Amino acid sequence: MKYLVFCFVTTTYVSVAQVSDSLLFEVYFKKSEQFKHQAEKLDSAFYWADLMLKKAETPYQVALANYAKGEVIASNHWTYNTGEYAFEYYVKAINGFIQTKQRERLHHSLNALALSYERLYNPNNQFYSSKSLLYTAMAFRLQHDYRYEVPLPFTATIDDKPATAREIREAIKVTKDNIAFWETGNSPPHIMWRKHTLGKLYWELDKNMSNAETYFVQSAAIAQQINDQFFYSICIGSLSVYHNQAQDYPKAILYSERGLQHATQTLKMDFREAIFRDQLYIAYKATGQMDKAIFNKEKALVIAERVYRESEAKGVSLMKERNAALQKQMTLEHQVNEQQRLQLWYFLGGFILVLLSAYFFYNNYQLRQTNRAISAALLEGQTTERQRLAADLHDNLGSTLSALHWSMEAINPQKLSPQEQRVYRHVQATITQAHDQVRLLSHNLLPDELQKQGLWKALQHLTDKLNRNTPLRWSLTPPDNPPRFDAKTEFELYSIVLELTNNILKHAQATEGRVECRVLNGECRVTVSDNGVGMAEKRVNGKGMQSVESRVRSLNGTLSITSQVGHGTTFEVVIDSQS
Repeated sequence: MKYLVFCFVTTTYVSVAQVSDSLLFEVYFKKSEQFKHQAEKLDSAFYWADLMLKKAETPYQVALANYAKGEVIASNHWTYNTGEYAFEYYVKAINGFIQTKQRERLHHSLNALALSYERLYNPNNQFYSSKSLLYTAMAFRLQHDYRYEVPLPFTATIDDKPATAREIREAIKVTKDNIAFWETGNSPPHIMWRKHTLGKLYWELDKNMSNAETYFVQSAAIAQQINDQFFYSICIGSLSVYHNQAQDYPKAILYSERGLQHATQTLKMDFREAIFRDQLYIAYKATGQMDKAIFNKEKALVIAERVYRESEAKGVSLMKERNAALQKQMTLEHQVNEQQRLQLWYFLGGFILVLLSAYFFYNNYQLRQTNRAISAALLEGQTTERQRLAADLHDNLGSTLSALHWSMEAINPQKLSPQEQRVYRHVQATITQAHDQVRLLSHNLLPDELQKQGLWKALQHLTDKLNRNTPLRWSLTPPDNPPRFDAKTEFELYSIVLELTNNILKHAQATEGRVECRVLNGECRVTVSDNGVGMAEKRVNGKGMQSVESRVRSLNGTLSITSQVGHGTTFEVVIDSQS
């Protein structure tokens, strides 16, 4: 009897689980789509896309999971600086959708791959447009030519070998056919985008702006009619960029000035203003109008500096978001525990002892798994957030500052006035200092040594970098035969030491700092001290110390502070080294 009941429960659970997993997979995709355009929700978008990759079983699910991952990366390309990182996922998705005959998904994947080429960084004012335009034409053809099939296997590379004239003419024909298709359907947004694509195709065909300019202007006119101000700015930007490439600098200046006025007065978007000022810099420099060229380049640099400051503020906002998410996770954990208690009461009554016993055993097992998963998720969430912030600082700001440095190198300081040379040297020094600070901060957030070699190597690298980059003299005393702790404990201890050393640098006015670690009689003691001005009060209410206290509590440890005005401060953290 017990065996039969157990088999019934197990079989029913497996069949329900299979249906549930299939439905959940679509839910995961909706979640990744929901968060992919929200910079502050980047971790959530990546979580759901990565979960899809783990759960995917059928060819269609594998293709959809790869498309979701590519979309999250490409939609938040400010984190990665280029579209290259999404290529492999889009290619896998395209091949999967070809095999499963998902034409609509295939259309979106080809469009997304084409857009990724336009995100590739190129300092020479050139577009990676050949492959982008051909893939766009393939996506268009899927819409109106139902006999068309994309051949297998589909491949894509980042080298931009120019398309042949025959390929471009075929793409022009496909795009015109698609415009006719959407004119029948009376869809101005689709027509607008395709006319803009035609303009780029005609430029690629013969590098002549006569036809290209006509379609860019028509696309801009439709954008104004449907009040799509952002796409209007893109059209004017194309006219500005391509006229500069054609060396028709008077027209480049004309469209750049028009785009600049639109960006500042209508869109009010800094990054669009910076694009048009950079184009003005190119055109004015080419025509010998160096005063105007330098003026616009300086304005663009000011915008870049403002973006840098706003990015710092964004980092603070993201940290607040993370803390709120952790608090929500703790609330959910409490709710799970409450549900467990209620379920125990529900399961006390009943008349089928075997079924109740089996369900009770299974329910407790699931709750234990959930509690372990929640604990792992907390650590994973913190690790992911630090990795994202480190990547954001290094890849986005670091690359931006490097690009600014090379832009400055293009200016010949010998042709500047003495006052302009002082401004030039000041800007170069500021960019170099900011780049060094970004590299130090991004590495300290989550160093590779912590994950690969453990806490003690990470602390050694931290003190070495502090000695190289700060005026304080730091020393580290690790324990004899340093032990390895679990990933959560090492992560929290490193974060505590990082926050305390940061407080010393900001507030202590010290000349020396010390980090000491001792493991004895089942206890681990981590001491961070300085010889600075000390504190009048031993309890500090700042966000940093609140974070330290929260991390110590999560390890079931204690924090003590010893300080005397004029004689430095000592922070001591004690945890159970055997837990």
